[in-house]
Amino acid sequence: GTGGRPLIMAINGTTNTLIWGQIHDFVPAVGSKLIPSDLIASPYQPFGLSEVFIVGTHYMPGGTDQVFTYRIDTVTGSPVGTATLFDSGRNDEFTAVCLATGTGGGNNGFLITGSTNFNGDWDAIALKIDDTGSLINWSNIMDYSTGGDNYGADVIQRLNTSSQWNYYLAGTVSNGSMGGSDMVVFFIDDNGIGNNEFTYGTIYSERCSEISNNATGISVYGNAPTASDAGQEYYV
Repeated sequence: GTGGRPLIMAINGTTNTLIWGQIHDFVPAVGSKLIPSDLIASPYQPFGLSEVFIVGTHYMPGGTDQVFTYRIDTVTGSPVGTATLFDSGRNDEFTAVCLATGTGGGNNGFLITGSTNFNGDWDAIALKIDDTGSLINWSNIMDYSTGGDNYGADVIQRLNTSSQWNYYLAGTVSNGSMGGSDMVVFFIDDNGIGNNEFTYGTIYSERCSEISNNATGISVYGNAPTASDAGQEYYV
């Protein structure tokens, strides 16, 4: 119809054949769109099933956008339980999820990032949620220190030298210190405290799309247009 719905497919990695594919529709509002943005294989089995954990955004026609978490059975593609919708009362978006295997905030689960305009302008968000995707352990709005809009694009967890889990949330700030928009990385500990932020960029307007672990630290990746070439890539 006029809306969008999550399409989830399982593919055999050896033969590249489709194992199953399902369209999921759990919000019947006319014209609304359920857009998934990321998924991750879950190591948790709260109901004894092998699961995939999905996050995304419910775009509302004429209303504020919500975010959702969703779990499916990897064997059948059928839903496990029901979807959980979260709504701050303003526009919210979920963009990425990673495991949260530390026990800060009560238990382990998942760390989700995205953006919200709850405070008026857009800010990145960090939200630690339990293994069922329904109980929030803690949440944090990551507001870049110089103000303006900033957005969460991706998140990873990393074990530090003290054997504690930390999270690195990567995204974009509209008024970075390097000029124009810059890539930004927020550092968050397992209790949701994030006191450190780092920006990377040039006089042009960089945008971050991905963060990953490497052997000695982290890498961020995105786009870095210049005056003569809008298609430049940027890797830090």
